[in-house]
Amino acid sequence: MSGETSTAAARHLRVVRTVQSGRVMPVAKTDASLRTVQLQRRAIEALDSLPRPLDGSRRIFTAPDGGIVNLSNFRKRVWTPALAAAGVEYRPPVQMRHTYATLALAAGAPIEWISRQLGHTSIRTTLKHYARFLPAADARALAALDAFEAERDGRGMDAQADA
Repeated sequence: MSGETSTAAARHLRVVRTVQSGRVMPVAKTDASLRTVQLQRRAIEALDSLPRPLDGSRRIFTAPDGGIVNLSNFRKRVWTPALAAAGVEYRPPVQMRHTYATLALAAGAPIEWISRQLGHTSIRTTLKHYARFLPAADARALAALDAFEAERDGRGMDAQADA
């Protein structure tokens, strides 16, 4: 992924190019691949701590020399040892996308927003992969509706505690 970050206050990153099989692609896989991703403060802090590429490019994740990351080398030299040191069972780096989407659903983020974050062209793609994690979101949605109704009826939070 290649992108540009703006100030921390803006909290977004624009994906302007993609890399596949070690090559910068002239076109993206889909139009949705080139997108603006909203970033949590923790992500901005992590990105700000990364060294800037030596070649002057605006790439965010680079090889030590500033070039494009060789995924096979990254897995062997960085990813696998980091997982072992953390005591985490091996999983491919793409699983970070799944973890992100699942945690976002668990936190109550709307699935439409998650779909845009992941660069899916259709919410159906997101639902196909993550619908099984929606029951927790269902409980939160019902609680929000109950709270809204109680507030609207003037019962406030005391009535919710009795329910």
